[in-house]
Order: sequence, then structure tokens, then C-alpha cells
Amino acid sequence: MKIYSEMITLQEVPDEITYTISVHGCQLGCKNCSWANVNIEPYEFTNKMLDIKLKEISNYISCVCFLGGEWNRFELIDMLDTVKKYNLKTCLYTGLELFDIDVYIRDKLDYIKVGRYIDELGGLKSYSTNQTFWDLKNNEIINRKFH
Repeated sequence: MKIYSEMITLQEVPDEITYTISVHGCQLGCKNCSWANVNIEPYEFTNKMLDIKLKEISNYISCVCFLGGEWNRFELIDMLDTVKKYNLKTCLYTGLELFDIDVYIRDKLDYIKVGRYIDELGGLKSYSTNQTFWDLKNNEIINRKFH
């Protein structure tokens, strides 16, 4: 999987300390998306690299989030399985809609953000956003936690 960056964040997943992985290659081209004009060279990030990283940081985080991009179904599934091995929660940010996400992937997720970024409507912090943040384990939309 090609990625731009990896870091620990406090805002992508409410109530979680999250290791975020920014995935390269989104083809949606949403106007003014924060990743639309990234000038960072992507680099290869493997499941083995994820496993090594989680061995180092799993005691300090509660969730792993894959942000956007173009992921290979099988690579993503392997990485989600690796995350679950550490008893961590999983999240995926995508511009796709919930029904577009492979059921096998969805079943491995605790959280998912769906919906294209529409500049005029704003992101998850906006009351008018078209994007939806789901707590999949409780089948609940939790956009209110971003306000």
C-alpha cells in the first residue's frame, strides 16, 4: 500500500487515540480536499511494517485509521486483521458510500467515515456536511461527536 504519512492523532475518531495512516491515490478528485494537491512523495507501507509499528505503539493507542486513498482490497483486509490481532479498533475514511464498501471489509471495521468531500458543505465538523461517520458496532451515526 502506498501512503503519505502516519501519525498518532486525537481528532479523526472520537474518544480514541488513533494511529492514522494516510493512503495515497484517491481518484475521487474532490474540490479543495486536503489531500488533492499533496506534494509529498508516497512510500510503500506493508503489513509487516504495520505489525512492527503496532508492536511499538499498541499500548499507547486504541484505534488504527486508514485515511482515504486507493487501497487494494486484499492488502487492506490483511492490515485490518493485523490491527485486530492487537485488540485495537479499526476505522476507514473514504469518499465512497457505505453500500460501496465490500461487506468483508465493513465487517472488520469499528468505524467508517463515508461520503465525498463537498467544499460548500464542509467536513465532519460542519452541521451541513454530506459525510457520515458511523460507529458500525453500535450501528449508529456519531457525527455529533465532531461538533
